[in-house]
Amino acid sequence: MSALLSLRASTSRAACSRCRAGVLNHARLVRNLAVLLHGQLRGRGREVAASDLRLRVSADGLSTYPDIVVFCGKPQFADNRTDTITDATVIIEVLSPSTENYDRGFKFEQYRRLTSLQDYVVLAQDRLHVEHSTRQDHDSWILRETSDSKACIHLLAIDCVFSLVDAYESVEFAQDRIADTIK
Repeated sequence: MSALLSLRASTSRAACSRCRAGVLNHARLVRNLAVLLHGQLRGRGREVAASDLRLRVSADGLSTYPDIVVFCGKPQFADNRTDTITDATVIIEVLSPSTENYDRGFKFEQYRRLTSLQDYVVLAQDRLHVEHSTRQDHDSWILRETSDSKACIHLLAIDCVFSLVDAYESVEFAQDRIADTIK
């Protein structure tokens, strides 16, 4: 019986170690982007919020906590709740293995219902990779993606830019991916 418990504990520690690395990368990406955007938005009537502000897409639709949300002007609150807005201009999500299909699929489908939304950005946390979707005329969207560490992401709706080098500062990847990222 103790051998089984030992195996479970060992397996749990390995799984937790992988989770902590992912959680730390996630936290670093959110922090870096919030700081980068806040510095550019200060004094311009736009505000960045990270993770704690709920976004309601519609009265009968999704309510969620994006990793980062930018809104312009005075926030539009849902049902007079100061913890829930309805008017995001930019949404940024950091992907995790368990949520990436949801974030790219159903969640983005719901986000597109927001008439205020102009930019949707998703970042991988296990490798250097960014997908940037921008609203076009007639509610169509253009997707641009890059894994180039020298690339910059331009958020035209809020007149901000960030480099992947700055966004991914302090983020650590598995050793086998580092060589691929540097190339």
